[in-house]
Amino acid sequence: MMERRFIPTRRGFLGLAMAGAGLAALGASASAAKVATKAKIVVIGAGAVGTALVNRLVERLDGAEITIIDGRKEQLYQPGLSLVAAGLKPANYTVSQTTDWLPKGVTLVAEKAAAIDPVAKTVATEGGTKLGCDFLIVAPGLVLDYDAIPGFSLDMVGTNGIGALYSGPEYAAKTWEAAQKFTEEGGIALMTRPATEMKCAGAPLKHAFLVEDIASRGGAAGKYEVHYTAPQGALFGVPIVAEKVRMLFGQRGIKTHMSHKMLSMEPGKKVATFEKTEIDATTKAEVKTTVDMPYNYLHVIPPQRAPEVIRQSGLS
Repeated sequence: MMERRFIPTRRGFLGLAMAGAGLAALGASASAAKVATKAKIVVIGAGAVGTALVNRLVERLDGAEITIIDGRKEQLYQPGLSLVAAGLKPANYTVSQTTDWLPKGVTLVAEKAAAIDPVAKTVATEGGTKLGCDFLIVAPGLVLDYDAIPGFSLDMVGTNGIGALYSGPEYAAKTWEAAQKFTEEGGIALMTRPATEMKCAGAPLKHAFLVEDIASRGGAAGKYEVHYTAPQGALFGVPIVAEKVRMLFGQRGIKTHMSHKMLSMEPGKKVATFEKTEIDATTKAEVKTTVDMPYNYLHVIPPQRAPEVIRQSGLS
């Protein structure tokens, strides 16, 4: 008898998350009255965090003026990009309208934040809007710094064995075009992750597992290798999770290359160059060397950083 599982849809998942945020806000006292306030609250970023948070604020506050700023009118369900990049969901599965997730009374300014003055308590947008606030919440997400990888450009995704699912629904779908060819024909797959913090440390692991599983049951069965490279010394920041992933990688035959930071790539030769860091047994000093690794499929996750408006704001 087949096991039946409940798999929430993207909308259902976000709805549960937002409903949970509202319930958590009321958890201290189910009958607690709303807090009366005339505070002006500005939220930069209308992703999952920003939209969930304004729902929670509306549940708790009475009379607050809440504005959320984002240059994109569309809401992206970013965890779903891994499914799109494995051919399991269409690109539009990850896309909805931000206004679908905003409660009544919250104003969306669909413009990109351009400047923050923490002393004057103002936020200016690229469209010329200037907003004053009593409280500022910063949740803009991270910038994908593809320019930090010499030899790579986004127009390569989907061709010549190159994938990059992080860049959005269109690129996730193109990533599957490249990954699918690998799962059908075999060869060497290189899965990378950056040395910086990133949107989701699980995404490169999920992509490696999904692509390997599809290859094992497709035309590439017995004709492929999957290599996972990472600048870090562990597969995940939580030790018990890292150990579980290590065991599963071993079971699936996924080879790991820790302390390997991707430096550049040569698409014409299908070679990626990594900086390998080792500790000298005698001096205990770090020794760095460069290593070239060939590939038939390369998944690129670039370094990530805060948006320029945050970096220049003086908030830190």
